[in-house]
Amino acid sequence: MPTYPGRAWVHDLPEKLAAASHAGYTGVEMFWEDLVYAARQFVSDKEANDLTSLAKNEGAMLQASHYARDLCDQNHLKIIVLQPFMNYEGQLDDEKHRQSIAQLKLFFKVVKVLGTDLIQVSTQVGCRSHILPTWLSCSTPGSLLQKVQPAMSAR
Repeated sequence: MPTYPGRAWVHDLPEKLAAASHAGYTGVEMFWEDLVYAARQFVSDKEANDLTSLAKNEGAMLQASHYARDLCDQNHLKIIVLQPFMNYEGQLDDEKHRQSIAQLKLFFKVVKVLGTDLIQVSTQVGCRSHILPTWLSCSTPGSLLQKVQPAMSAR
């Protein structure tokens, strides 16, 4: 059963993987942000503080992937899936879509190092104007339904 024990800026990767193993888990979902935070140790301090650029640094990300795989091996854990596409589903911004797809080449290299062949495309975890159409903003379920029904009927 896979598990994911916490966000990268709260718990570091070695601590999380050791806890998962100690709890009896045999597999984990590897979040991209964990690899980005792990990659900080392989670059200069200046580069380590620019997480957006760091996530695109192929050398550092591959080093972090090897590091994560080694940690998982030490803790007898299998990496089930890589989750790099947080908030990708429903992406309406064409440029952000192109950037995400362009990063797939790196993701394919990373999953090979991690020993998995699965890349997860997550559903939305928040309401953001760059993701949702303007007529479909964050709201209560009732008011959301009032907005969606007329739009769907018009089609």
